[in-house]
Amino acid sequence: MATYRPIHISFWQDKFVLKLTPEQKYFYLYLMTNSKTKQCGVYELPKNVISFETGYNFETIDKLLQYFIREGKILYSEQTEEIIILNWIKYNPVTNINILKCVITELKEVKNAEFVKKFNKMLISSGYLSEHLQEDYKGLIRGLDTPCKKETKTESQSESKEKTESQSEKEIEFEKFWNLYNKKVGSKESVFKKFSKLSDTEIDTIFETLPKYIESTPDKQYRKNPETYINQKSWNDEIIIKTNNNGTHKPQRNTLQDFS
Repeated sequence: MATYRPIHISFWQDKFVLKLTPEQKYFYLYLMTNSKTKQCGVYELPKNVISFETGYNFETIDKLLQYFIREGKILYSEQTEEIIILNWIKYNPVTNINILKCVITELKEVKNAEFVKKFNKMLISSGYLSEHLQEDYKGLIRGLDTPCKKETKTESQSESKEKTESQSEKEIEFEKFWNLYNKKVGSKESVFKKFSKLSDTEIDTIFETLPKYIESTPDKQYRKNPETYINQKSWNDEIIIKTNNNGTHKPQRNTLQDFS
């Protein structure tokens, strides 16, 4: 593990960073420079470690983690207590074989298999790997001491692999939805089955509209159960702001059907 993590000066002029509160900026810097970070940007970070190093209580930590998950900057696994920083490669590119070997070694220690698959996809599609390093990567990912073997795949095997990768993406997106929605009632497995049948367009729309819906129903007891939200395709609903007698605005949710 490196003894330092460089932060580019452009960090402070980044459009996303400029809109953060001081607390959020501090936490974002912490996620990129804390004592547990690794070269691959996927690492174990228990909440008790976060609390010890930042001084934040668990409630504040949960609030901050959920914010950056909602903004698409990180994913966090409660089961393995691991985090993946989704734009890590942009600021920590893999530029040579030694860095590549370090990354592969670290990835083999990651417990969350979906995070590894997510990193693999991001690295290959990032454009930061030269063609030569991409070939090295495909070989090294199978094991540092195992040479890359050429494989011939039938059409059905390729289709099966694509289906598995697609399912893995859905699992990652679902975890993001489940944590963002933050009303963990009912069977998680049942909700995932419904979620996994949604189209990419529907999922994109969910993440575009869900923050406003959550804002309109801050008290979770008035929020629809997650399975009901999916069954009713509630991302197509519209939020209407009503004014109370005292002049304050009260968000109220009506469906588009109310205006037909």
